[in-house]
Amino acid sequence: MKLREFDEAGRQTAAFSGQFPEQDPRGRYGTSKLDREVLTGTWSKAGDPAEHSFQVSLTHISFAKPNEPRYAVAGFTNDAAVEAFAQKFRAAVLKREVDVVAGMLAYPMHINVGGRKRFATSAAVKQSYDLIFDPELVKRIEATIPFHMFARDQGVMLGNGEVWIAPYPLKSGPDGKPVLVPRVSAINR
Repeated sequence: MKLREFDEAGRQTAAFSGQFPEQDPRGRYGTSKLDREVLTGTWSKAGDPAEHSFQVSLTHISFAKPNEPRYAVAGFTNDAAVEAFAQKFRAAVLKREVDVVAGMLAYPMHINVGGRKRFATSAAVKQSYDLIFDPELVKRIEATIPFHMFARDQGVMLGNGEVWIAPYPLKSGPDGKPVLVPRVSAINR
């Protein structure tokens, strides 16, 4: 595979040259035969003989039917609302906005904090906030990318499963049916 970078004037400035190996050079997939999950190769700047190695690995994949929202499998109809929710949650955790974070969770919630504990209210989460959102979890949430997330029938995954987002009925709409809104449905420490 060859990809070329161009500047605003249309001149080539760099190039990627890569291939899909049959086995992962870093061994994350063991000895399994790969099917384009890993791309390895080199990047070089135009006019510079130096080449820099790169490796890109697929971490997760989601499929949606044509004209269907990316997160439909999880029960959502508005991708932008889900991604805005994930971005807001991530930002609130990083800024330690305890009230905002606690207000974005679905209750009751079970979280492993020195054993599996049930949190029935936002007040209970606020009281244990620093135990739940310890520095390690906050660092992992900081590393998440809150868009183009993996989705399945149980929700939308932020990061590598640290946070799951699912639709919850908030109130009734004008037609009397519940309005589904994103809520954090699971936190995995």
